[in-house]
Amino acid sequence: MLSSGQNNSYDACVVQAQLQRCPRNPWHVGARCAHGYPTVIVSPSLLEDGARFPNFGYLTCPHLSAAVSALESRGAIASWAQRLQVDELAAHNQQELEVALRAARLEECQRCGQEDDVCAEVGIAGQRTTLGVKCLHIHVAYALLGLNDCIGREVLHDFGLDDTIGCSCSDASTTVCGAAAFALQHIHEGA
Repeated sequence: MLSSGQNNSYDACVVQAQLQRCPRNPWHVGARCAHGYPTVIVSPSLLEDGARFPNFGYLTCPHLSAAVSALESRGAIASWAQRLQVDELAAHNQQELEVALRAARLEECQRCGQEDDVCAEVGIAGQRTTLGVKCLHIHVAYALLGLNDCIGREVLHDFGLDDTIGCSCSDASTTVCGAAAFALQHIHEGA
């Protein structure tokens, strides 16, 4: 579920709770879970503080992040890297993804008033090689953003999740996301 691209205090509070820090500006919610909470934020390649950000998308959902981290710790990055060397369809998908990513990243830069993509020389996860795998979190984020990423889609499928929704928490009120939303609601009611 894509968002409008505008931040509000609700999204900012939830994303800060999810990340356990303030996200670096500028950013907006690019995808949401079935509960309406942010799952992916999107940023241009040049952040407000002057840092370069080649990723374009960033997975914020703590449930998905933990599940992907566990998968990575079991060697999934190396497995995907090997697979891309022998699976022509997966390799072709990643080449097409890199083209789509560069176009999306440039569009986001321009939406934020930046003329150029300062990370144009790098592709997926800031890599210079299309067929490398550095981080599965970014592939899941790309799939949730609607980019055709076979790695992200397959990881979500392996978790039993749809690549348009993402989050696997069954009771959102007990999650970090729900707690942040609840706290913000009470702050606004008390104001």
